Amino acid sequence: MPDCLAASPALEEHVLASRRHAVAIAATHRAIWRAKLILRRIYHDWFTRIRTVLADVDAPMIELGSGPGEAKTFFPNLLASDVASLPWLDFAADACTLPLADGSVGNVIMVDVLHHLAYPRRFLSEAARVLTPGGRLVMLDVFVSPLSWPVLRFLHPERTTLSIRPLDVRADQHVLDPGNPWDGDQGIARAIFWEQEPQFRKLFPQLSIAYRKCFSALLWPMSGGFGQKNRVPAFATGLLWRIDRALNRWGRYAGYRCLVAVERLSAQDESASREGVD
Repeated sequence: MPDCLAASPALEEHVLASRRHAVAIAATHRAIWRAKLILRRIYHDWFTRIRTVLADVDAPMIELGSGPGEAKTFFPNLLASDVASLPWLDFAADACTLPLADGSVGNVIMVDVLHHLAYPRRFLSEAARVLTPGGRLVMLDVFVSPLSWPVLRFLHPERTTLSIRPLDVRADQHVLDPGNPWDGDQGIARAIFWEQEPQFRKLFPQLSIAYRKCFSALLWPMSGGFGQKNRVPAFATGLLWRIDRALNRWGRYAGYRCLVAVERLSAQDESASREGVD
């Protein structure tokens, strides 16, 4: 067992229910991943983006919500996890109660996981606990922009609440259904790291937003993701990639995705951060 893994805490009933449901979903997503070339190309681009903002520290790299587990092909030393115990992953974990030792992890990465977490504040506290100073929490998630909002709001099964404020509730209060791992609100990332940034800095002085960028205005919605049919014609893929990259400069207004890297500060920098928000 890797040194960063600690004894697993007792699991709440909602986590056990989540695990039973997640096994079937993860297996389905794994089959879709292998069948859809455009999906693999998009994720390769996402993993490349993630790699550019990782912390350069000598400590393990963890993925939460690994699902199909394909990030391991891009990051060979990655320790992959999900709420369910799956044969292609390294361990099972509830993101809000991590079985990881304090200060033991160099990077925690997540792709489309944050907007499914019932307790965002509790999770951010856990991430701060397990990261070593200089380590990073890197999240690629849904972003609600003026262009993406109508598509996410009316054509996507998950909620898209512009008024959601995850940091306004206590850490032990849920903002989603804790018994359903696929419950989600696509407004969570925008709320925490854009709308509630001052509150984030006040609640988590040990964390600093090191990077944030919005992107992917075209290809992701056209690909159909894991749940819908691919609408990208094979002959037009190259052209659409170029158009999508050109639109990234207006990602704040047209993007469907965001990449956020949050860094764990040293004790000295944390003290300075606390003084700055007092």
